[in-house]
Parts: sequence; structure tokens; C-alpha cells
Amino acid sequence: MHLHPDSGKRMVGWLGVLLSMATLILITACSSADVPLPQSIGSLRLEKVQSGEEARREIDRLHGKQIDFRRGYIGTYVAENGSGQLWVSEHGSESEAAEAVENMDRSLKQGKQESFWHFRKIMIEQWPVYLAVGMGQVHYFFQKGVRVIWLAVDSPLAKEAIRDALKKI
Repeated sequence: MHLHPDSGKRMVGWLGVLLSMATLILITACSSADVPLPQSIGSLRLEKVQSGEEARREIDRLHGKQIDFRRGYIGTYVAENGSGQLWVSEHGSESEAAEAVENMDRSLKQGKQESFWHFRKIMIEQWPVYLAVGMGQVHYFFQKGVRVIWLAVDSPLAKEAIRDALKKI
């Protein structure tokens, strides 16, 4: 078998392209697996993800102060008939996460966030969930392990979205 002198160069070129593509796929798969946000919640589809320092700044801004958590993720979700956002903060322990949820509930009920009303603690799928209404959306927040989750969603999509979020997160 006789090979053309350039065949080795072409083979190395193609090999490089294949390795680059494989690396890119692996990096993408690993980074999306690191983000604990579902691709969909009910009829809502994940459109944008914020993580790292960007998410930390936004979560702190929403609390009006710096809060103590290890990692944060924010997902923006869209559907034909509405939208929603999902905030996830990971804490150092389950007790820290529980304390964060209690602090959020206490702060909302004390009126520190005048934009919210209709506070309730309800059970959904045997899970304790806090509910508030405000800023044109239904807001749910709860703890799952070391994670604190806040789901803000347009009213027509709320019940379906929270039930699905509880299953997927």
C-alpha cells in the first residue's frame, strides 16, 4: 500500500479536530451536569443559566445583603403563556439551609419585603413549601437537603411548575 506524502498530515489534522470536538462535548456535559437546574419545569423551558459570581451577586442583591452560601444558580424559564425564574443556593449543611429558609419566611412576614403578601406554609407532594404572592407572580421557596430553592412563576403556570420542580430538584 502506497500512501500519499500528505496523508499523515491530513490524518493528524482530522484527529486534532475530532479530539477538539470530543473535549468540547465533554466540557459541556460536565458543566451542565454541575448545574442543578432542570431543563424544564412543567411547560416552562430553561432559556438562560447564571452561575458562579454572577449568580452570587444577583442572589445577594435580591436579599439586600450578602448571605452565606457556597454556590448559586439562577435559571430563567419561558413558555408560550408565561415565564418564571428558579434560584438555587447551596449551603454548607442542611441546618444552614433550613435556617436560611426560616430567615426568608420571617423577613417576608415582618414586612421587610413589602412587595409580597398572602404568606402561607403549605404541603405539596408531602413537602413543606412556603408561598407568597407579589410582583405579578407566585413565589414558592423551600429546602431540599443543603439547597434552598425559590421559584417565581406566572400564576397560570404556578401549580404545574411547583409540582414538577419538587420532583426534579
